[in-house]
Amino acid sequence: MKLDGQRVLLYLTKEGEDYLHRIANFPSIMPVITDVAETDDFGLWIRRGREGDPTSVLLLRWQFILGMETSVRMKKAIGWKE
Repeated sequence: MKLDGQRVLLYLTKEGEDYLHRIANFPSIMPVITDVAETDDFGLWIRRGREGDPTSVLLLRWQFILGMETSVRMKKAIGWKE
């Protein structure tokens, strides 16, 4: 699933929560709502949300993600018949 440019709701491990709170100053409230800049084999590159720097991103490794929710935006359904 391509998540680039999507807003996601993340459910994290305790280590993931601590990491985001300590390193990126995310609030300690879980789950976390954030925008995904890009995905790769290592994890999600998420927007840090620093004031004055909308291009700042942070890698959140897959091992820290228990689950996520998002609205899937489909451009075109292929092979779909009702």
